[in-house]
Amino acid sequence: MTVQEMALRNEVRQMMCEAGFNKETLKEEVKKIIKDVIAESVKQACAETNVESIVRQFIRNDAKSVIEKKIADEVFEGLRYRMKSADVNICIDGKWWKEGDSE
Repeated sequence: MTVQEMALRNEVRQMMCEAGFNKETLKEEVKKIIKDVIAESVKQACAETNVESIVRQFIRNDAKSVIEKKIADEVFEGLRYRMKSADVNICIDGKWWKEGDSE
């Protein structure tokens, strides 16, 4: 640090002391300012964003996936039931065999 920088630093420190600022008061002031800026930023972001439509879209997509899964499960279960109850016919060398037939 140069002599000029040290002199400037001391001068600033003296001015701050005369104004009633020290490290602790500066920390508190900075915290207060940051808190206010963050609160204002959040408020502005909420005002610019349509939160209701985002929530509605999320619920719609979630409901759609639940319905699609339920339909797929029901269709699969129906197909599995039909396959169990259906007759199975097999063709070997031109001869059709039905399940349960014996030679």
